[in-house]
Amino acid sequence: MSMKICKIASLYDHRWKGGAERQAMQQAKAFVERGHQVDVITLCEPDEDEQVYAGPGGETIHRIRLGNLYFPFGGQKPNSVTRKAWHAIDVYNPVMGARIRRRLLDIAPDLAITHKLQGVSVSAWHECRKLGIYLVHALHDHELICPATAMTRGDRLCESPCLSCKGLSGVRHMLSTLPDALVGPSQSIVSRHLRFGWFRELERVAVIPNALPVDWPPPEPRPVPAAPLRVGFIGRIEAAKGIDTLLEAATRVGGDRLRLVVAGDGEHDTVAALRSRYTGETDVRFLGKVDAKAFYPQIDLLVVPSRAHESFCNVVVEAASFGVPSIVSDRGALPERVEDGRYGWCFPAGDVEALANLLSQCALAPHMVHETGQRALETREQHRYDAITDLYLDTLKMWLGARAAARCA
Repeated sequence: MSMKICKIASLYDHRWKGGAERQAMQQAKAFVERGHQVDVITLCEPDEDEQVYAGPGGETIHRIRLGNLYFPFGGQKPNSVTRKAWHAIDVYNPVMGARIRRRLLDIAPDLAITHKLQGVSVSAWHECRKLGIYLVHALHDHELICPATAMTRGDRLCESPCLSCKGLSGVRHMLSTLPDALVGPSQSIVSRHLRFGWFRELERVAVIPNALPVDWPPPEPRPVPAAPLRVGFIGRIEAAKGIDTLLEAATRVGGDRLRLVVAGDGEHDTVAALRSRYTGETDVRFLGKVDAKAFYPQIDLLVVPSRAHESFCNVVVEAASFGVPSIVSDRGALPERVEDGRYGWCFPAGDVEALANLLSQCALAPHMVHETGQRALETREQHRYDAITDLYLDTLKMWLGARAAARCA
């Protein structure tokens, strides 16, 4: 059964390198390869005109203008008053709803999948419902609940929505009954939304993990690690990601037993302060931005010490596909990725001593690290591009079929 699928997302194309954007683009290409028609409604950038054109994967891209005070993705940093006004408008933006409605009428899809909606607003849900379009919302993070998307304030974790976020998300929370179905990449991110009362009484909910990139290279044989153990971190260098916990733990273990490499970028002052504090105290190198495919073969063990409730964490899956196990914090979906003791190990987020102990154990038992990495290779098949595409499409067809059957009953 061929389907006409419309994806609605704030950002879409090669210019945006976030995990959600990469997954949405890869998915659109995969759906087209399976014979489905895919249209994508997304925002214009400030210097672009509204347009419709063919995308790189065979999808049709519809760019619409943003009807708000400024374009929030990029270098512009408005003052706090303007920023608060922007978020207030974005709670439910009827201007964006009207623009999306016009595109939906032209496309006439069988179903719509909404992704990250900052700037687009949940008015997209309302328009899909009014037009009778089957609507699936795909979770990627906590953006519906928290404008900062991660439910953190600096290095402090929010265990529940704060008053400010409750105020901004109240209308979205009420309208979360509009989608027909919900998809999330982990049980953790789905369960947290349900626990906070979102998507109430929704009968169709699926956990479909993220896929490895279609061009991901095959693994090569890995030897048992030699001393010192090569430990890696890759991602955003900021407090919420727990980089300070890792650096402090590595310092306690010592450079004679492990070598730490840190890949990624962050605020200049944050990175400079960490370089100044830890360079010389332990064997650590700050690489800046690197190609992930080239990074994983250079390490024996990945550490993801995040304080945030991660919704999936692609880097753990990517490392595992190279036979590299991970030590992860106990936040969000991270424990799901390693199944403590099977594909890696867990420690309490922010606990420097616990992480230092795990790093010491791994440094002293390279055969254990190697064996765990070989088991981690099993996850490569589970996250294969074709396998995840088939699972996603089978789920969508099942839901559409159930809807058609209910209408005929």
